[in-house]
Amino acid sequence: WSLCIEEWFYFLFPLTILLFTSLRASRRSAFLCATALFLVLPVLLREHFFAVGDPATVRLMTFPRLDGIFYGVAMAFVTAHFRPSSVVRAALSAVGLAGLVGLSIFQSRSGDWETSVPFFRMACVALPLCFSLLLPSLASIETLPTPFAFLHAPVTRLSLWSYSVYLSHLPVLFFAYKAFGEARDNAAINVVSMGTALAACLGVSSLIYRYFERPLMHLRTAERPPA
Repeated sequence: WSLCIEEWFYFLFPLTILLFTSLRASRRSAFLCATALFLVLPVLLREHFFAVGDPATVRLMTFPRLDGIFYGVAMAFVTAHFRPSSVVRAALSAVGLAGLVGLSIFQSRSGDWETSVPFFRMACVALPLCFSLLLPSLASIETLPTPFAFLHAPVTRLSLWSYSVYLSHLPVLFFAYKAFGEARDNAAINVVSMGTALAACLGVSSLIYRYFERPLMHLRTAERPPA
């Protein structure tokens, strides 16, 4: 479901900007108008579905969650154009972490949070927003601290496999868990099953990256510099 949100956002947001520019809006105005639509319309759709259905299912819907992707895109835009200082990046990260902690506390105090409209109303905005506030600091990390330099190779490799992990982890995990069957009722066996599933997921993802994802990326034409 999250992949659907990602794909539809990256399809619709540029088209929305193109629509406004075709109406003779400036590029800045077109971007701001598209921003307003992608911040307001998903909230209105969520409120509609909160009123008529199960609030827990709203987070799995595509169009009511398009603003979740937008926060990250907006933060990338702000970072690229305003180049915040290290102090500002640290302050944004502090606010983001505080927000995530606060959201976790709110969830723990929401009782049956899976049926709590107030929790999902807040979480659908706060969660992607808080994570987006962490992005400027994370994007500024180019090397690991010296004591952790030995992790450079595995971290880099894992980052290359990450999208394949994202796509393959559920079927691999379910297959591994089914293979262990009822033996997973034993706590020790359950830990072994999770370790086996994780190793299998990483192995499958490395193969997908090496024999599918990377060859396809090499077929792309080089990006042309902006006019």
